[in-house]
Amino acid sequence: MDWYEEAKNGELYLSDLFMSKVLERPILAMSAGVRDDEDNDIGVISPAYDLVSLETFIWDRMNRFTDEQEQLGMNGEAFILNEEGYYIAHPDSSYILNRNFVRDAELNMDEFEELGNSPSLTTNRGAETVSTIVPIEQMEGFDNQWYVGISVPESALYAPLRRLLFTYVILFSAVLLITILAAVALSRYIVKPLESLVTATRDFAVGKSVLPLPRAAYSEVDELTQTFNVMTARLEEREKSHKKSTLILETTDNGVISINKSTRAVTTFNHAAVSLFQLNKNKVLASSLEELKKQSGLFEVFIDQINMDIEEEQTKEIEFAFDGKTYYFITSVTLLPRLENAEQVEDILVVFNNVTDNRVLEKELFRSEKLQAVGKLASGFAHEIRNPLTTIKGFIQLFKESSEQRNEDIQHYQIILSEIDRVNGIVRDLLGIASPEYDEKTVQINMNTILQDILYLHKDQAREKNIEIHTSYQEIPDMKANEKKLKQLYLNLLQNAIEAVKENGRVSMKTYEFFNETINVVSVWKLKIREREWIPERCQN
Repeated sequence: MDWYEEAKNGELYLSDLFMSKVLERPILAMSAGVRDDEDNDIGVISPAYDLVSLETFIWDRMNRFTDEQEQLGMNGEAFILNEEGYYIAHPDSSYILNRNFVRDAELNMDEFEELGNSPSLTTNRGAETVSTIVPIEQMEGFDNQWYVGISVPESALYAPLRRLLFTYVILFSAVLLITILAAVALSRYIVKPLESLVTATRDFAVGKSVLPLPRAAYSEVDELTQTFNVMTARLEEREKSHKKSTLILETTDNGVISINKSTRAVTTFNHAAVSLFQLNKNKVLASSLEELKKQSGLFEVFIDQINMDIEEEQTKEIEFAFDGKTYYFITSVTLLPRLENAEQVEDILVVFNNVTDNRVLEKELFRSEKLQAVGKLASGFAHEIRNPLTTIKGFIQLFKESSEQRNEDIQHYQIILSEIDRVNGIVRDLLGIASPEYDEKTVQINMNTILQDILYLHKDQAREKNIEIHTSYQEIPDMKANEKKLKQLYLNLLQNAIEAVKENGRVSMKTYEFFNETINVVSVWKLKIREREWIPERCQN
């Protein structure tokens, strides 16, 4: 036997655990050589060991490990392997020298030796276990390579890890949830003032009224909020001012047009300009002057009178004829600078006032005053001539009747009387200078409108004498009359009234309707001087 041969050579021998064919159970053989005093080999000694006791000792240790594993809930088991991977100690005795760890773990010998030299985990997929082995230290006489190993169910081994992972996941989720809630609260704390600011900005941009924003919880946004409040307050004041300016611009009687200096596009066109030139305001803005000229002939003639190439403000009165009518305008042309650079001109502003009706009335008033002066002169001159002519004519007629009726004398008297009548005709013509030939043309007129126009012409004259003019116009029907003659009549009447009133006096003008037995509805114009009421005779007739 191997153990005998090894021991006879003087070596200490300890065999590997093997299955005895005689005993039919695993045995462990140990032997050593026996030497005398001269160190001569004289025999071999082979002691017998009770392996049952050894196994009991080993199983006791393994059972302790198993109990500890059960207490931990892992149900692990310990075992010992020989160098070939066979189990030489195992809680299940049927494994001993019958089952091979290498084959069960589906390893090769190189992987088995590497696992023993560098302990790590290996998985038995079939048994669903996880195992590890470490080598047992060799000693003198025992050079066999044994391994002690443990094996636990894979589920039991990873259960604590799963529980730990689950615990970590729960803990992480809780921390994450708390963090998210804290982040949401913090973000709301930070973002809410900004959202309010954004909402207020959006509402203000679309024209909604925005109340001042409250102070924020932290200084940065609070400073931003205060700046926004100041900005909105200034913009609201500017918008109110702009609306007021726009209202004034649209309600004024003066026409206002602004034109871009470089593109000649219309940027402003107020209501007065729209009404005068009969253009659509929505189509006017951003249109060029050439396009508007094609849409309105009056605008074309008007804008051609405006000098666009000016260097400074220019005010003048323009006069032109269009469609058989003469128009008068007082125009003011101004250069508008850019808002961001006052030295650069952006627009040309044209402000104009249609004074056509005023100029016509002024001309009529001037003509009336001129004719009045000529009439006074002619009247005095006519009286001075007609008085001696009447005397001469009377004496000639007397001489004609008292003298002898000679044909020659009668002819002379007749010539003289004819010439006197011709002189009287000339005097009548002279008296008629102040009253032009009657025009049979009549038109539909409104007396209140005519009186209002006449009053406009005399207001400066009344203001110079500090005379108050009170008016009371009732609704009266329109009438057909000679407008020029009627205006001339009322011009003369109002002129006489103002001249008849002293300074600090009062003139009252009143219109109304009345009925009587012989006249249907009659429109009456009364002129009241101080406390005396006078209805002109011609007006009554």
